[in-house]
Amino acid sequence: MATNETIKRRAVLDAVSHAAEKFEDDIVRLGKRCLSVFGAKGKTQMSNLERAGLTSRRFGNVVGFVKRQTGKDDKGQNWSKKQGGQPRLGEELVGLLERIKQAADSLCIEPPLNEARNEVRLRLASACLRNLHSAYLFDLTLSEKG
Repeated sequence: MATNETIKRRAVLDAVSHAAEKFEDDIVRLGKRCLSVFGAKGKTQMSNLERAGLTSRRFGNVVGFVKRQTGKDDKGQNWSKKQGGQPRLGEELVGLLERIKQAADSLCIEPPLNEARNEVRLRLASACLRNLHSAYLFDLTLSEKG
């Protein structure tokens, strides 16, 4: 017989898995944007972004990481780079994270997920950032092979 924790854990994983699929188009688009901003030298930036999603204990720390990276880019060459009327990459990533937070919160209305709001936020952000890193690497490989 499954314990309440096991039931909650399964519910979190199922909910995150389904919710992450809804961000696929945004992630593919942002993966291309990250490649155009960072180029081939962005592997470390993307790894650090993914790591922030995987290791943070609070969702706000992930958003804080993006804001900090954007603020540190005082030359406007990476995170704060503007391209053709688009918002800065950091702004777009913060926007994605805010949509992820809203999606996670909408999943956490009823038991057992209402007791796991932060975990759902973090797991969904982590899944999306991992997929973003993968999209970036995929596009990088395709661009290098011509």
